[in-house]
Amino acid sequence: MGWVDVVDHDAQPPRVNGDFVRDEEEQAHYLREMLAVFDEEGVDTAFWFTFAGYEYPHHEDPRFDLDMASFGVCKLMPDGSLAPKRSFHAMAEAYASGTARRSRSTLLPALARRGHDARPRPARRDRKGRCSGGRGNAPCP
Repeated sequence: MGWVDVVDHDAQPPRVNGDFVRDEEEQAHYLREMLAVFDEEGVDTAFWFTFAGYEYPHHEDPRFDLDMASFGVCKLMPDGSLAPKRSFHAMAEAYASGTARRSRSTLLPALARRGHDARPRPARRDRKGRCSGGRGNAPCP
């Protein structure tokens, strides 16, 4: 859904405008669809731009489930913890199956698969012998 007049920020507490139904599979489908397009078009790099909508917490009551307006791959739970959405798992499956490597796409927050560690990976050679990763112009090992 994302952003467009979905949340009434003037209400106290803020609430969802309308009778929306949570559908996490829609976002996961979109992510898979875009990976396929990126693969087909030879895109070098793409970034998923939201890890979690921290200003849009999840709520069991759909009227207050602001996360329905979030593009995050994780939802902010009422206790402040994060819970992965289906799109998070779709991203993880793409990396596990090699889809993202074949397309040379890098989706953020792939960092989440590495335990939320934002440190860069060392440079290494891929299956075709190309150098990837690393910082700056660091040589491949």
